[in-house]
Amino acid sequence: MKHAYFLGLAGLLTAGAAQAQITITQSNFPATAATVERMQDANPTGLTAPTAGANQTWNYSAATFTGNVQQETYIAPPANAAFPTATRAYTYQVDFGPVAVNGVQYQSLNANGLQDLGFALPEQRISLRALTFGPNDSLIIPAQARPYTNTYLVKFPLTTGTVQVNSYRSVATGVVTVALAGLTRTRMRIVQRVIQRDSVAGWGTLRVPAVPTGGTAAIPVLLRRTRFVQIDSLYEGSAPASPTVLALLNIQQGQVTRGYSDQFFRENSAQPLVFFFYTNSTYQTVDFAQFSRETNLVTSSRAGLAAQVGGVVAYPNPVAGQPLTIALGNGQRRAVQLTVRDLSGRSIRTAPATTGQPSEVLSGLAAGTYVVDVVAADGARSALKVAVQ
Repeated sequence: MKHAYFLGLAGLLTAGAAQAQITITQSNFPATAATVERMQDANPTGLTAPTAGANQTWNYSAATFTGNVQQETYIAPPANAAFPTATRAYTYQVDFGPVAVNGVQYQSLNANGLQDLGFALPEQRISLRALTFGPNDSLIIPAQARPYTNTYLVKFPLTTGTVQVNSYRSVATGVVTVALAGLTRTRMRIVQRVIQRDSVAGWGTLRVPAVPTGGTAAIPVLLRRTRFVQIDSLYEGSAPASPTVLALLNIQQGQVTRGYSDQFFRENSAQPLVFFFYTNSTYQTVDFAQFSRETNLVTSSRAGLAAQVGGVVAYPNPVAGQPLTIALGNGQRRAVQLTVRDLSGRSIRTAPATTGQPSEVLSGLAAGTYVVDVVAADGARSALKVAVQ
């Protein structure tokens, strides 16, 4: 099946924090059913491939966007006996040769990683008239569920030295009628064989274009490098499809697709900050680029608040009915603006506050984990994760 990999997001890192290698686990990878991913294409001209290795500094804050923001919304998984452990899902379109078929992809976030469980297709009938010119030519997709075995989009822990290899076979079946090819309700199968290798190729800090303007703070990230090979085949029953059928459906038997990409991952987000696709296995020429358009990326035209004052903390944490106090490392009392966001980046509440004094900004919120964005009068900011019980 056509495999879409846009994982979902949430969260912030404290601006101005010291650079350090990060490790991504289930606890800081919020791939939930409420996730909304936002990515935008960027002009690849002038984008240089990242240098692999430890303690790198990557800066793509001057990249320019093209086109619209692309949004992927995850949902609670529809009931399906084939995917009892699913924790989220998304709807998408599967390529059955040149025809787009509606489907649902199932995923599970667990201690081992973000697992790709497989897909389900509802029953549907699609006319092939525009493709084959037969007035009654059609593709009928019966309802079907196709589980994968031990296939992970992200394997935990994700850190230096992590290497992950996925090898799986994806099959979708349909019933095809094409008069010119002599097919009358003939059972067809499209089979895709995929081998994908992911490895952490480096770590460091990354700056990207921020929302709405400017560049972000230097965000600690991992650089993951991916290569995959996909082979597509079409069968009539158990035999390879005839050249006539392949020509009519515009499918190349045994077509091989190769892909080479880099992704940058940060803590407390389940979508890459940057996605680079390359022309070949040298990983040198960026052919296509996408950048995160998460609304909670921290801009940094000046030093972060934590760097200015020797740290920023929130207490008590977790909060259980008490006021929240934001304290600065140097003990100063400063006027700040607090913005509370959920883990999808959505702003829930804003309020003025004074550091060192209690605030009711979290009062009445449902239990869960939130990000509190602290912005001083001079624009310096920090972001803190706070749990509400």
